[in-house]
This record gives sequence, C-alpha cells and structure tokens, in this order.
Amino acid sequence: MTYARLLIPQLIPENKVLYLDSDIIVNDKLDSLFNIPLKDHYVAATPDPLRGFNAGVMLINNQLFHHNPHKVKQLFNVSQNKENAQADQTALNIVFGDTYLKLSNQYNYMISGEQYLTYNYKDLR
Repeated sequence: MTYARLLIPQLIPENKVLYLDSDIIVNDKLDSLFNIPLKDHYVAATPDPLRGFNAGVMLINNQLFHHNPHKVKQLFNVSQNKENAQADQTALNIVFGDTYLKLSNQYNYMISGEQYLTYNYKDLR
C-alpha cells in the first residue's frame, strides 16, 4: 500500500486530488487547499528539512499527470532503487523535489519526537 499514492493519477480521474496519510488529523476545513492553483507543479506539499518535502499530505495535479503519463512510470522506476531509504517518498522527492509547490507547515505539522530531533539534531543523521 505504500506505493498506492503513486498510482493515484492512473486510478482517479479528477483533475486535483488531495492525498492524506492514515496518521493525519484534520481539524479544520480543507477548502483552502483545493483553492491553491497548482499551475505547472505536479505536487504541492510541506517542506521536510531532511527529505525535501513530506509526502504525507500532497495536493496532486492529476491533470498534469494525465497529460504526462510517463511520470508515473518514472516514479516507479526511481522507487525500485534499493538505496532509497523511503522508497515512494524518496522517489517523489527525487522526481519533484526541485519543482514541488511549497505548502505552509500548517497542512502537515509534525508533533512527535521525530520533529524535535529533525529540527534540533540534523548533524546526527
């Protein structure tokens, strides 16, 4: 199921799709997310200081994927590299890390010990 988010463009016909990991807690309306213009960005996500962006909350420009179906194949090809620590998220960052649309951290705010360590002990990785 980890790779399911990579198949969204092939399985869902809508032009814009919001992907949420199963551990996400939504405590407000999501309308503002859907009103964000994606233009030529394949995905919008929140920055992650260690991995480029966090793919737990992604606004997906399905319309752009539908016009460029080779992108899904590219994601799967990259994800099969055994050196990728978090296969699907790493693949998304390799393919879109320089071109994703940055969302505010309010859309994917980490509240765990991982957050503390991520922001305060980057040199330990």
